Amino acid sequence: MIHFFRSLFQSKIGTFISLAVLGVIALAFVLSDIGGGVGGVTSGGTAAKIGSNELSVAELRSSMLRAYNAAKQQQPGLDQATFFKSGAYDDVLNDIIDSYTLEEYARKIGLGVSKRLVDARIAENPAFAGLDGKFSPLMFQQALQQNAINEGELRKGLERELLIEQLLNPVVNPVKVPQGFARPYGDLLLEERSGLATFIPAQYYEPTTAPTTAQLTDYVTKNRARYLVPEQRVVRYAVFDKAHAASTASVTDAEIAKAYEDNKAQFAASETRLFKQVIVPTEAQAKTLAADAASKPLDAAATAIGLSASTINAKAQKDLALASNDAVAKAGFAASEGGVVGPIKVPLGWSVVKLEKIERSAAKTLAEARSDIEKELLTRKQQEAVSDVFNKMQDAADNGASVEEIAKQNGLTIVTTPAIFANGSAPADPAFKPDALVSAVASGAFQASQSGETQIITIKENEEFALVDAAKIIPAAVPQLATIQTRVTADWKRAEGAKKTRELARKINDRVAKGATLDAAIKAGGAKTEPVQRIGGKRMQVTSAQGRIPPEIALLFSMAPRTSKTLEMPNNMGWMVIFLEQSKRGDATKEEGAIPAVQQQLGGILGKEYVDQLLLVARKAVGIKRNADAIEQVKASLIGADQAAQ
Repeated sequence: MIHFFRSLFQSKIGTFISLAVLGVIALAFVLSDIGGGVGGVTSGGTAAKIGSNELSVAELRSSMLRAYNAAKQQQPGLDQATFFKSGAYDDVLNDIIDSYTLEEYARKIGLGVSKRLVDARIAENPAFAGLDGKFSPLMFQQALQQNAINEGELRKGLERELLIEQLLNPVVNPVKVPQGFARPYGDLLLEERSGLATFIPAQYYEPTTAPTTAQLTDYVTKNRARYLVPEQRVVRYAVFDKAHAASTASVTDAEIAKAYEDNKAQFAASETRLFKQVIVPTEAQAKTLAADAASKPLDAAATAIGLSASTINAKAQKDLALASNDAVAKAGFAASEGGVVGPIKVPLGWSVVKLEKIERSAAKTLAEARSDIEKELLTRKQQEAVSDVFNKMQDAADNGASVEEIAKQNGLTIVTTPAIFANGSAPADPAFKPDALVSAVASGAFQASQSGETQIITIKENEEFALVDAAKIIPAAVPQLATIQTRVTADWKRAEGAKKTRELARKINDRVAKGATLDAAIKAGGAKTEPVQRIGGKRMQVTSAQGRIPPEIALLFSMAPRTSKTLEMPNNMGWMVIFLEQSKRGDATKEEGAIPAVQQQLGGILGKEYVDQLLLVARKAVGIKRNADAIEQVKASLIGADQAAQ
């Protein structure tokens, strides 16, 4: 089941969150250099073709970065490489492709979405509501601006969402589980069991004499994993950042002059019109508002009737059209300063627009524009310099150059850590405190298959990188017995005590099996135990505890009535003996809400299975072609080429 559908039916579709999960629009974390520059991944190209639709490399990469940033907000210490190596890359990729697949299949079988339906979805979205709880054009525009998305992108995302909703609702919503089908499960969940338990602690039976060296050596050999010290590595790294490349970038007068000539329109005289717009539900209200706005600011006129005005800065007619429609834009640009336009019908009501003022910018000469042009060209050249140096370093590393050689060629300083674990901690140097940089380079160094293997890892996308290698690899090993003898001795004694308690538990269990009570069986053997305790509960407590239920309770629900079983406790703590006195089957018809709850749970399970099957059909009908090379290139750019190959 794709991750999106795990939560699709737990809340109303139509929020910004569902759109972000689908990966259909860039609500946040959209980088200006998506797909370009460092790592050799360009913004062009197709990552996958889904029917007649294409998932571009740029969209795939931006979706991945949004997913990472969202995860990082929940887990601040999460680094990019760890996130994508954890399987998140494939999860996000599959989610996006599946959403495209369902959209394509919906269109293929004749489903469609009207503009009015999209309008309604926008109007009902609480993200666009004002203080009165109703749709607010001002909040709408602000939300779009804050999330760096235009209205066209939003509408495209909503259209896809609505198509998928139309396709899946008939599949999921009708899933009704009959009461007769749900009742046995409800009865089982309400089953109640009670029993007795006793615990025989291993510490009561630990040997009092010290073990021999041979006994300890044998114990360590048989429990090697318990004492194994993980692999350690001495890591060398040298950081390369944007500042190292910036010094090599410069801009000439000729380049500035050419940029000015190539972009003359940008420096020509221009006008920016500041509009205020109010969208009113009815034409009558809009006419009243327009008349009132002729003699006062539109903001004040709108406030008087409980509405608010949105601000639109438009350099061209198309800018106003995006916030309203072509008719409003044409009339607005024909108006004089201070003029009121409307009411004009728009998708969400009636638009009243006032041209508040016209800001005129004089043409800029080359001398006046020089500073801005030089800054822009320098930024671009610095980014190119970063890419050039990165690629040269990567080529050198691919050709076998060492960290020392590459660092020397580029004037970088090498830092060497003490022997550290993969998490960056140094067992021989407790004072060593790894920071985020050390943790990142450690992750890269522990991916190397041998010492001296140079890698380049990304610390900060397109800005900071590190040359990394493992100068020394200390294999995982068990320490000398003398250094851990105290710990091993305590463990050996506890293990020997646990062996004794196992024997005692089995004898008690045998006596109970022959008809003795648990108390009598304990007294007959003279075992040192904790007092007998009554245990029990309902099966639903076990199933809802998700692994947090005590092991003796879990065992109680796997036993036959009037039987006993032994149970080993973890870490050689000892053994328990469990006796099931009685089992009382539940009656879901007498528990208010029990059967409906089971019906709902089973319906959800069946609904998800139906979606799985529909998705299989959609994939086959639509046809999906993945560009494995492009997909791997994006992955390599996110976690590092060498790590992606692991």
